Amino acid sequence: AGAILPRWWAVAVPAIAMLISDLIIGFYHMPVMLTVYGSFIAVALFGVWLKNMQPHRIVLGSLASSTFFFLTTNFAVWASGTWYPKTLDGLMWAYTLGLPFFRNMMIGDVVFSGIVFVVFFLYKKMSFNYYALRFFNQSESD
Repeated sequence: AGAILPRWWAVAVPAIAMLISDLIIGFYHMPVMLTVYGSFIAVALFGVWLKNMQPHRIVLGSLASSTFFFLTTNFAVWASGTWYPKTLDGLMWAYTLGLPFFRNMMIGDVVFSGIVFVVFFLYKKMSFNYYALRFFNQSESD
């Protein structure tokens, strides 16, 4: 969202989508939920860096966003929950148990981001070609 939409929309669209889904599915542990929302907003703002839309930035941005989300949300689960001891070993255990989700999240984020940017690029290219064709066809008929 941050790479394609204006900054305000880049923050609002993911936050509103998450709020709607949480209203339907149900809310959960507030400290973790606030961390998830904050992480999504930070990632959306980070997407502004991707405005250049070069392929390496898309991949690196997706991987960095996935890593940031993984680190912050797993830390919040460890810090605010009762599942893990409040020790360095407990934190490492929380991160270790989250690794399968992290792998899948990275794959999904890179694939989804790639698809979104390819579709967006093709849309812009086709729109430009359409308007350029219309402009030149009008010029020829004058």
